[in-house]
Amino acid sequence: RLASMGFPATPEQVLGSAAATAAWLRGHIPAGSPVLAVGEPGLIQELSQAGFHAMHVRDAPEDGVAAAVVVGLDRSLTYDTLAVAQHHILHGALFVATNTDATFPAEGRLLPGGGAVVAAVATAAGVEPVVIGKPEPGMAEALRTLSGLSYEEMLIVGDRLDTDIAFGAAVGMHTLFVLSGVHARHHIESFGVEPDFILESLAGLSPLLDELVS
Repeated sequence: RLASMGFPATPEQVLGSAAATAAWLRGHIPAGSPVLAVGEPGLIQELSQAGFHAMHVRDAPEDGVAAAVVVGLDRSLTYDTLAVAQHHILHGALFVATNTDATFPAEGRLLPGGGAVVAAVATAAGVEPVVIGKPEPGMAEALRTLSGLSYEEMLIVGDRLDTDIAFGAAVGMHTLFVLSGVHARHHIESFGVEPDFILESLAGLSPLLDELVS
């Protein structure tokens, strides 16, 4: 997808909230620990590659308690999934959220995002999660480590003021707000976040980058 927009990247140069969450967990629970995911195959793959015994909550064994329950977007969420996640969290599993995006745009409309799933689990368990993705600092630290750049050398591009732009502004990145997604120009004042740049779409990104580096 990045290559199609004129920005070729290797897999090692792409850091999603699932990978950042797996990296964070490595510093907080032992390798090989059982980790349950309320999420989709990509999340389980990232957790497995990080050295954990990861599986979807629906595949959890009936005995024992997981070291952590990691929650992200799960478009197959069921009541049983919610109940099993609740059980493990109430019995001591660490509750971690990959992100808190309430919605995401798809096929011309807004759909519930990972944050909606996180909210359901948090409500059922009565416990607030550790959040790794934007706008929390864990993602920023992972980006700095991966890139070797300072925050002042980074430009964050996003269509959400409450996560993307707030995230960049909080750590001192340059921020570019794109108007082709979730939020619109009139939302800027209500969120209290002022982006450095605003574009109607990503079509204007290359000229802007050329201007910034010239």
